[in-house]
Amino acid sequence: MKLDIVSRDPAAAPAALTAIRLLALLPERFTCHTEVATDRVRLRVETSESLQSVGEAVAEAVRDKALHGWRLAEVEL
Repeated sequence: MKLDIVSRDPAAAPAALTAIRLLALLPERFTCHTEVATDRVRLRVETSESLQSVGEAVAEAVRDKALHGWRLAEVEL
């Protein structure tokens, strides 16, 4: 599953820092890979869990105040 987290605020933390924070907020049972661009973090999650479970975990992480100014944009299965 691939998800894009995009910046919605010029004052938001840089993408590289956001990627680190995002990974720290996700369950350890997920195997995650990131690609970082200026205003985007692409997250690839490998797990045997349902797409809904992964989506909920990522959505919860993005709502954390550590990721203020970032939002979940796209889901690619």
